[in-house]
Amino acid sequence: MLDPRLPGDSLALLQDVWREHGDYVQLELQGSDNPAYLLSDPVLIEQTLAQHHDSITRGFAGDRLALMLGQGLLVNDGELWKTQRQLMHPLFHRGSLGWLGATAERSNSALVERLQSSADRGAVLDLNRVMLDFSLGFNLDILFGPDAARLKALVEDDFFEKLTEEPAGTTRENLLFLRDTERLRRHLTELIAERHRRSATDQPDLLDGLIGARDRRSGAPMAAAQIVDELLSLLTAGHVTIASGLSSLWRSLMQQPLTMSRLRAEAATVCGGAPARAAAYTELSFTRRCVQEALRLTPPIWIMTRRTTAPIRLGACEVPAETQLVIAPALVHHHPAHWTDAEAFLPERFTPEATRARNRYAYLPFSAGPRSCLGDQLSLLQNTLHVATVIQTFDLTADGDGFVSEPGFVYRSKAPFSIRLTRHEPS
Repeated sequence: MLDPRLPGDSLALLQDVWREHGDYVQLELQGSDNPAYLLSDPVLIEQTLAQHHDSITRGFAGDRLALMLGQGLLVNDGELWKTQRQLMHPLFHRGSLGWLGATAERSNSALVERLQSSADRGAVLDLNRVMLDFSLGFNLDILFGPDAARLKALVEDDFFEKLTEEPAGTTRENLLFLRDTERLRRHLTELIAERHRRSATDQPDLLDGLIGARDRRSGAPMAAAQIVDELLSLLTAGHVTIASGLSSLWRSLMQQPLTMSRLRAEAATVCGGAPARAAAYTELSFTRRCVQEALRLTPPIWIMTRRTTAPIRLGACEVPAETQLVIAPALVHHHPAHWTDAEAFLPERFTPEATRARNRYAYLPFSAGPRSCLGDQLSLLQNTLHVATVIQTFDLTADGDGFVSEPGFVYRSKAPFSIRLTRHEPS
């Protein structure tokens, strides 16, 4: 029986079910009388996420997520979801990647500067904590621009990580979380009011984009409360997922010295020892494939759920309304029918030729269909520039025990993963 709160053993349970019963399996969900199915066939997944999207809505969400994000895009559905998606999509259009890429460049350069003293000492660092801190700073920068430091001071280091956990702590801990949530929402509301009074700055950010967004039909702006919900949705979706993806990537690369050498050679050729720029993104093709392969091996969003609002047909099966459909990228990304030697780190899986030959729904790090991640291109851009910048400056080696995953709503490890950081000396 699958617990919708997704305790740490949920992935192992689904792996056992999938291996024993195949790509279309009925599940029992704890606390629910409605039917549920695990889908691991890309054809059925495409039918669910794309062909039947008008009869599909989001599935269960964590209590803390629903409480924190209100009517944000990450957790809402129906007509409001459609309206908000249309309003926000232009903010992540390719035309916006210029200033977003410039923010990524600054964040990566600042990270390298912060890590210099640690490298000079040959310090041992927790990779997970470094990536979480880096990702939080980057996401605050793209959302709040000149006000990023002010927002950073409002939250504890693990505040947004707690959003992907269920409220299993003491009553006091949960009440403190509620207090912090309300305080953050209040400050965001005040910041929105300030932005309305303040003249535009030279540093663009998504908050200004949300304030300036207008409904296509009515021309109406978003209400302040809705902007708060969307800011928190974007921050929640971007922070822990980018950190998880980068931690997984570096863990894989530290086991691949030849791949590391090839990455460093590409970065040196394209960037010439300077921090990677957004304009170089298309030239960093091998780096980008490594990013994509890491997202295949350990997708941050390792599970997603959808609920049918009307009867649909999946393959040869009739699926009634109010059915929960469980899709686990962590299973699909390791499916032997679609991925040869699925446990190996092989960036060549993402050459244009290999990508065209594969069912696109066999690769789901950003979901797919109408509810796919708005920030997918930004995430690939940031992670690619990050690797090309860091690898020119530092050598990273694992220092201690291996990674032990704890998949909850995000695939990550709460336990420290120690690395030793030293300056890279070109040969």
